[in-house]
Amino acid sequence: MASSTGYITASSCEDIIKDQYWLTSTYILFAMPYFVYEIYAMVMSYWYKQRVKDHKADSGFLIVLQHVVMVTVCFLISVFWRQGKGDYFQGVMLRAELSTPSVCLGKILNHYKQQHTPLDKHKAIMAY
Repeated sequence: MASSTGYITASSCEDIIKDQYWLTSTYILFAMPYFVYEIYAMVMSYWYKQRVKDHKADSGFLIVLQHVVMVTVCFLISVFWRQGKGDYFQGVMLRAELSTPSVCLGKILNHYKQQHTPLDKHKAIMAY
């Protein structure tokens, strides 16, 4: 959804600095509660993993930090500081989410020790 929003926004802007597109701010306001929920889910997952005996849980500190920065810094910049300018760049940044399925597939293949399968080669092609 984010990459579709990014594509629509970026392709709708002729002036990369001054053009505004309604979907940009709307999507940002739509996505922020999801990031807050993900932070909560990651913290709860970590907490439950710590309760299981003999289970060393990876805190996923960098992923949590990325979500906290998205909610606190990027949200404030996107909604207030930029003052409606640069919707094109917002769209280009949202298009980066297109690689997320490939990254997730890579994590799953690594977990199940399937890095050298045809599916892994397909994942590499999808990333480009």
